Amino acid sequence: MSKLPTGVEIRGRYIRIWFMFRGKRCRETLKGWEITNSNIKKAGNLRSLIVHEINSGEFEYLRRFPQSSTGAKMVTTRVIKTFGELCDIWTKIKETELTTNTMKKTKSQLKTLRIIICESTPISHIRYSDILNYRNELLHGETLYLDNPRSNKKGRTVRTVDNYIALLCSLLRFAYQSGFISTKPFEGVKKLQRNRIKPDPLSKTEFNALMESEKDRARTCGNLPFTQDFVTGNWQLWRGRMWISKRE
Repeated sequence: MSKLPTGVEIRGRYIRIWFMFRGKRCRETLKGWEITNSNIKKAGNLRSLIVHEINSGEFEYLRRFPQSSTGAKMVTTRVIKTFGELCDIWTKIKETELTTNTMKKTKSQLKTLRIIICESTPISHIRYSDILNYRNELLHGETLYLDNPRSNKKGRTVRTVDNYIALLCSLLRFAYQSGFISTKPFEGVKKLQRNRIKPDPLSKTEFNALMESEKDRARTCGNLPFTQDFVTGNWQLWRGRMWISKRE
């Protein structure tokens, strides 16, 4: 007998295939299939087809194996296929967990995501690269204030975009844990890096102009922190002592 195809096993008088589904190794015996080279090849093809269906989010366990006890445990009572359906069921569940104000803000964010991603988009088709494209659209695209269109503008802050993407990843993580999708497109999505604002100290010309405009005592107070490298706390203490000595 030739080498068995990947995922095909011989157990006694039966041909059996195995595949990964929702993070678990599932095994199914092909009852009524005699152990012949032709059937072994067919089993390999069936297994390849099942793997393809799993990866594309189209696999329905009990349709392939109606009598499977494993399939009965893996099946869900509700099938969610589109992004709009996912938003609806996620919102309904989260309403019992989140405060009213948080839920109001979250629904507003979901409204934007529904437009950018499109409610009819199959969640099984959303890939890691798609999430990055959604992020770019949020970062550089126009805001979507439907209630007040005049306030719309181009682009959003990095922090705002990170919040939107974090919400999207939460939705997709929920979809994966619920068995609605078999992949993890949310893995590896990082926060955007923010540009740190560089300090803008006084130039030498600006400092000299400032000192020239002050009187002697004020000039001394302004000059010392720059030239002597005073720590802020020590500088305040020194100024306090000067004020006390002036009163005395």
